[in-house]
Amino acid sequence: VYYIKKKDFDQAFRYAMEAVAAETPHKAQSVNYYNYLATLADCYTYLNRPDEAMPLAREAFDQSLIKYTKSSNIYFNALGVLARVYEKKDSFEKAIALYEEFMDMGKKAWSETDNKYITTQMLLIQLYNKNGQLGKATQLLKALAINMNNQVLYNLDVLDELSKESFINNFVKDYQPLLFSQLINNPQRDTQLLTLAYEAELAIKGVILGSSQQFRQIITKQNQTTPQYLYQEWTQLKEKIAQGYAQRLDPTRMDTLNQNLVMVEENLMMVLPELRKINRKMVRFEDIKNSLTESTCAVEFTHFRYYSPQRQTDTIYYGAILIKGNQTVPEFILLCEENKLINLLQSAATPEQFYITRGQKKDDNTPKETVKLKTKTKANTYGHLGSVEGLPTHELYNLLYKPLKNNLKGITNIYYTPSGLLYRIAFNALVVNDAELLSDQYQLHALSSTRTIYTATLGDKKGDDAPLTSALLYGGIRFDDDSLAIEKGKKQADEEEVVRKNEKYKKRAEDDFENKPRAETGESLDKKRGSIETEDAATHWEYLEGTKREVERIAALFAKYKKPAKLLKGFSASEDYFKKMVSANATSPAIVHLATHGFFYSKKAKNADHAFQSADNPLIRSGLILAGANHAWLGGKPYQNQENGILTAYEIANLNLSNTKVVVLSACETGLGDIQGSEGVYGLQRAFKMAGVDYILMSLWKVPDKQTAELMEKFYTFWLKGNSIETAFNLAQQDMRT
Repeated sequence: VYYIKKKDFDQAFRYAMEAVAAETPHKAQSVNYYNYLATLADCYTYLNRPDEAMPLAREAFDQSLIKYTKSSNIYFNALGVLARVYEKKDSFEKAIALYEEFMDMGKKAWSETDNKYITTQMLLIQLYNKNGQLGKATQLLKALAINMNNQVLYNLDVLDELSKESFINNFVKDYQPLLFSQLINNPQRDTQLLTLAYEAELAIKGVILGSSQQFRQIITKQNQTTPQYLYQEWTQLKEKIAQGYAQRLDPTRMDTLNQNLVMVEENLMMVLPELRKINRKMVRFEDIKNSLTESTCAVEFTHFRYYSPQRQTDTIYYGAILIKGNQTVPEFILLCEENKLINLLQSAATPEQFYITRGQKKDDNTPKETVKLKTKTKANTYGHLGSVEGLPTHELYNLLYKPLKNNLKGITNIYYTPSGLLYRIAFNALVVNDAELLSDQYQLHALSSTRTIYTATLGDKKGDDAPLTSALLYGGIRFDDDSLAIEKGKKQADEEEVVRKNEKYKKRAEDDFENKPRAETGESLDKKRGSIETEDAATHWEYLEGTKREVERIAALFAKYKKPAKLLKGFSASEDYFKKMVSANATSPAIVHLATHGFFYSKKAKNADHAFQSADNPLIRSGLILAGANHAWLGGKPYQNQENGILTAYEIANLNLSNTKVVVLSACETGLGDIQGSEGVYGLQRAFKMAGVDYILMSLWKVPDKQTAELMEKFYTFWLKGNSIETAFNLAQQDMRT
């Protein structure tokens, strides 16, 4: 039985054969023989040998009915085994009859929340579909959906974060695909099933992130000694784990630290019962609908592995659930297969070309190697939207939003939640036609889950009208090693020495650039606020002159509007100060602006140059580069009692930024990260959300130094003039386009 659960059916078969052989001489007196015989039949079934399984399963079933009662466990076991054999032999009607009896007995033997009972329901649903009984399958699936949606609330209350992830991953893998596949397979869509499918998405999408945020809020508001002590122990363990990853501690020690962390979380839940109630509220479709106006629509994107009526396939579909304030039921629209999306994304030489092609001009100084595809410029309102030969620039729009267009009449505001690969799409920049982007037609608002449309109205969000109490600006950072300057946080490096070093490293980087294949070409490495994703792991981080001008101009703007802002440049812009600033004050700054390099590794590397590339945890493989980081990045030994200048997403998630309204990540590809199940992107954006930040401005692409500085200056100008955060950013984008 153990090896069957482990899916090692060959080993299970060997033990089952041995058990049956041992009991055969005295099977007339044995109470175990027919159980063993049924288990052996099960092994034959799992090994795709149903013809050999059938006589054993039949004998076990018939004899258990003669020797025992229908209420006995031996009969119950034999019943389930025989049902599986008939299922394997495609004798659907016989299998269904046995499974129905098995479920009736299961109600008495198990609770409806038992995994064995739920698994049986799922098997029976698929058998009904295979036998053409779609109505019966849908009815049973609705009963399962109600049960499972309640199960999510219970499990997320009592599980630690790692166990929550495991539970939700199984939920998405085994159950969620059945819901949406049934909607596709049934030509007359059941509106109750659609509502339950949407509520399943609400229950799981981004819920671990939400519970992590509330966990911190509850703990930090406590005045009791025990919770505060445990919370400090929890944060210290988190810090040790982050340092352990960076220093490549022995895996056994890391496992011990993570186990201790789980124990502390369990102790916190014991002394603070309200921590168990974080996810107890089930958000319903009606809650979301009633939070919307007639001109507003919520779009919950989803992706799922498709179950045909006959079997589970390898096809992954993307779909959209639309919720409008003036409709009584949600709408479901099937969009595309994932392969089409992958092929389209891979057909672009760079992500930017996929959205807007600027059109090559004769006086364009861009090096030839940056032009991957020939462009044709077309006259239009903005003078910069074009088409690319061999690449349909409108195709993303056609795949993802055109199918929704007829359902969005009268809508001006769209709140949407991406799913899967859609987290890599900048929806605002999708090309509708030669003159328009999607953001010209709608006000678009990205969310971690449409659930927040309802929950945000119940919480104490800081809001756009909160006072701009303070700002922290990081830019013009010196990444070279000057331990004395970093330690004191005051001394600036000698300019001539810095220039000399930069020239040396720039030459080395350019030599590497010429000799090694890369995705990024064209501009020299110190002109992009680069993601190390497309560069050599050992690359020296180059000084970004544009970031110095950027933060100086922003500081001047704040001074003009008489708003306090602390500016940190050079070696003062350290990781030590950033962490001490957060921990030393009761409240974090309202605005944190970080103009620097960012990095993200999409995959764990076995033979990595440093720990940030080899970590299992994606929050370690993502981060920001601060003062003096080159020392650690290039393999230098850590300085005692000093941070290494590499601020990982894992470390950020451990900070308390609950007073921070907006974080601006003025760096390349800061929106990237691992896409994990229903939880979205594990990277910098998740880390800052976990730390309690309301708004995050970030990039999905590589960003040029000069233009980024200009965009940021415009954004702050519009914001300081009294516009909301979102309006200020939209105005800045439009200004840059014009």
